[in-house]
Amino acid sequence: MEKAGCTVCNKNTPSDLEGVFSLGDFYMNIGVAYRPRTLSGFCGNQKVKSIVLSWFQKDAVPSAILLTGASGLGKTTLGRIIAAMLNCTDLQDGFKPCGKCFGCKQSAIELDCVIDNKKESVEELVQACATRTRTKNRVIILDEVHALTGAAKSVLLKALEEKHPNVYWILATNEPDKLSGTLRSRLTPLTLTLPPQSDFNKLISRVATKAGFELSDEKIEHLYETCGANVRMALNLLHVDAESAGVEADADKDAAVFGLLKALYSFDIADIVRFTNTMNSTYSGMNMIELMVPLRATLDTLLSKTCVPDYRGFITPPAKKFLQVVKKPDVKRLMEVSMALAEGERACTGIALSPSAGRSQFISATCLYLNSRQ
Repeated sequence: MEKAGCTVCNKNTPSDLEGVFSLGDFYMNIGVAYRPRTLSGFCGNQKVKSIVLSWFQKDAVPSAILLTGASGLGKTTLGRIIAAMLNCTDLQDGFKPCGKCFGCKQSAIELDCVIDNKKESVEELVQACATRTRTKNRVIILDEVHALTGAAKSVLLKALEEKHPNVYWILATNEPDKLSGTLRSRLTPLTLTLPPQSDFNKLISRVATKAGFELSDEKIEHLYETCGANVRMALNLLHVDAESAGVEADADKDAAVFGLLKALYSFDIADIVRFTNTMNSTYSGMNMIELMVPLRATLDTLLSKTCVPDYRGFITPPAKKFLQVVKKPDVKRLMEVSMALAEGERACTGIALSPSAGRSQFISATCLYLNSRQ
């Protein structure tokens, strides 16, 4: 594999591969950096894509959808695409989300049921369904829904039975048998399958090229044989190759991410303000929105590493350094930091700000949130 010139974080990704759902999707991991955002960019599963497209053409999208299939086939990604299609205010030809409007950027509320499977969490989502939303529809994505407790599943079942206008539930699982027959009967199922080799090869080739690498046909064939057409596994292996080929990390950005995350985790407003002053002097030209990218990815890494004992995915450099300082991070505190980041991101997104003003907006919002939680 030869380096072709750009980095994994190249922002000029093709429109159907560019991730628009979470700023954290863009970091070092190729598998999430080039997550598809449209049906046309989704690998394989032509029958499923045709069904989804027909729903929108007929204005008959089911209010509760169950996405099933093996791990790594794109259930969560497809759920996010559907959510963006439901909320985009500037849909392109073929019901393609624009990727730029508020509806695309805030298309859904997501819950990872492996990390948070409690009844109270589902109840909060149900309550959210009855509140006003700034998007056209309220879309809730429950990932790994089989992991919910029995009590939580009961709350979910009741919510699905009651139905609210303009509310859509998208559930994803690779273990549908762990859901009761009654619950499954309230859902419209879509089952994802492994993509044809031709689709797999095209996707891997396009992602590798955009990420700055040239792959031989033999290498792509090897990935297909090794991964059995599992796209996520193949992209993770491709990422390892990218690292070994010498993709350079941004040392300043990594240092800023580590320092800010450490300050936020401390819940100490003084620490956060002190680090902000450091940013103003040491990283004066750094845009806060750009920093949100590795911040979110690093936090996602820490949550995965903390909640999944045998996690073997990519660990961002700031996450590695953080784990050296905080040996056993507290999951609840990490979740609070995640919410604080969301508040900060909202405060400096969509408005033209200088780097210093953006940092001020971000820090004010995050500090206000953390202070309210103490």
